[in-house]
Amino acid sequence: MAKPMDARLKDLQQQAKEIKKAIKEIKNVDKVDAALAKWAEMDKLKQDFSLMLSTKHNTTLKKVMALPDFFTHAEVKGTRKASRSDISWVVEAIKNGANEAGMIKRADELKAKYMRKVLSPTKRRTKATTGDKTSTGNEGKAAAAKDMGAH
Repeated sequence: MAKPMDARLKDLQQQAKEIKKAIKEIKNVDKVDAALAKWAEMDKLKQDFSLMLSTKHNTTLKKVMALPDFFTHAEVKGTRKASRSDISWVVEAIKNGANEAGMIKRADELKAKYMRKVLSPTKRRTKATTGDKTSTGNEGKAAAAKDMGAH
């Protein structure tokens, strides 16, 4: 009599295993569907933003992504930059005696230096198989900044 019970128990355990597997697959389908919906939404936002950039600002998303982040505060002696005065390192520096006006002035100087670099590129000579070609140096971030209206 033990044999039929063992077989029935084994059969029920197999069914339970298959049910758990089916539940897991259904949940995975829901995750995939949610991820696809999010991807579609993000792509729509990217396309809308690209269209806005091309029509209103005459530039591309690639060029905008090449731009450095805009900042309003910069360390007087250092490399950190911040776009707001409530960033932790800015608050800590002011608490330790740093002058906020000096940080803003330093940020303005660095931004002006960057724009001067963008607006007056240096010419570089590069070797080519058919002869020398000159590059204006406007590639990458410099071209992106120029396209953003820094003419």
